[in-house]
Amino acid sequence: MYQPTDLKKGVVFQLDGQPYRVVEYNQKVVGRGGSIVSLKIKNLITGAFIAKKTFKGQDKVEPAEVSNKKFNISIMTVKIFILWIQRLLNNFSFRRKLLMKLLDI
Repeated sequence: MYQPTDLKKGVVFQLDGQPYRVVEYNQKVVGRGGSIVSLKIKNLITGAFIAKKTFKGQDKVEPAEVSNKKFNISIMTVKIFILWIQRLLNNFSFRRKLLMKLLDI
């Protein structure tokens, strides 16, 4: 479990079942050791930003299990995929026309 002061920039944690990454971190110390942590966070699934999420000193959040993987995609792969989509759409159009002709519509 993370304390609010552990949530520095780049840390990934779980909130309401969704993984978030800390984008901005601000801490305000309020008398006698209490602190308030304000965060700007990004949802790693939807990509949405939450402009301000505030945690108090006694709050706890769970770490999120995420992995980062690098991969390369070539221009040829993209061209093949686009060609495949075009053929798929063309076949659908042809079948639709054939079906309409057979049904005499």
